[in-house]
Amino acid sequence: MEYVNGFNLHHVRAPTLQQIFHEEAPFGEAILTEFGQVIAFDVLCHNSDRLPCFWENEGNLRNLILYWPDHSLPPRLVLIDNTLSCIRADGPPSERFLSQVASFVVRLQATPPQLLVETQRFKERMSTSLGIKLTDGQLLTVQDGILRMFKKIATLPPMLFDQLRTQVANSIVRDYRDVWKLGVEAISVPFLQHVRIRICESLAGSLSL
Repeated sequence: MEYVNGFNLHHVRAPTLQQIFHEEAPFGEAILTEFGQVIAFDVLCHNSDRLPCFWENEGNLRNLILYWPDHSLPPRLVLIDNTLSCIRADGPPSERFLSQVASFVVRLQATPPQLLVETQRFKERMSTSLGIKLTDGQLLTVQDGILRMFKKIATLPPMLFDQLRTQVANSIVRDYRDVWKLGVEAISVPFLQHVRIRICESLAGSLSL
């Protein structure tokens, strides 16, 4: 078992949350951008068990840890219990998911920016679970973070997923009933490549970071 420094968002005191997420908070933009980056990462991994944005569910905010050792610097988000749910790259479910991804990326690029139904879900969950009231301007910051991360994903080297999968496989020292082995085997590099390519196509040449 490994321990992660920080606090579950549900265990952070209300005054601290207000200090972080207040509209005029010094680190508000940084942490909201990071939330957006997490959302984009979870879209790549098809991980619906964290933030309720791309998926119509309640998510699981407990899979985020707030790490803030130095209050003179922005707090950071630590991702735990990460799930990679690959879909067969050649089946109808995969195409439906890829179409949803493409639509999401395209709508994030609207000029002027428009608030999306996906980020409204995020706003509602932050309010009901943590008592955090986000403004429209803050939601646009989250959306900008999502788009920035999608642009970074689009520029990843084609062989990176293969390399990372191999690194994970080689890092397994002990296994229990082949849990890790089966987990690595379930990582579909073609699926991840399909998602990356669809993101790249949907950005339509706007890859300047």
